[in-house]
Amino acid sequence: MMAHRLLIVLLLGALAWAAPMIARAQNCNVEVTAVAFGAYDPTSAVPRDANGSVQVECVLAQIPVEIRLDSGNNAPGNNVANRRMVSGAYNLPYQLYTDAARGIVWGNTNTTSVSCTTGVTSGVCTGSSAVFGIFQRATRPIYGRIPTAQDVGVGSYSDQVDVTIIF
Repeated sequence: MMAHRLLIVLLLGALAWAAPMIARAQNCNVEVTAVAFGAYDPTSAVPRDANGSVQVECVLAQIPVEIRLDSGNNAPGNNVANRRMVSGAYNLPYQLYTDAARGIVWGNTNTTSVSCTTGVTSGVCTGSSAVFGIFQRATRPIYGRIPTAQDVGVGSYSDQVDVTIIF
């Protein structure tokens, strides 16, 4: 009788494991590589470009995720079109984009966000699976640009942009 109960418990455990992965509570981690522009030269005829990335890693399943970037701490009106880095009294406008051509501003609405699926490579994300398929990742580049000819003081400029992941 005890062996019969143990077998039922084991079978129930196996059935729970075989349930659709998406129905289980997900455990996802996010890692962001900052966009570090380095030194800005206001006399340069070319914009200052730099890249960063967002990596989402979820346990066990391929999960569709939406990645949103807010306007940063210094944008007037919390508008993603007005991102600014600051150093003392100086503001240095910059922008973050979804594309390498730097034509589409990356924002925090469903029309300006980026969608990926962990573990799947698409046109905008690199997907990968870890050993034994335990982790499914999606990595998405962030493309940054500081426009040319901005008359700002020498200093260390910074901003903080919050990343939101919806899954």
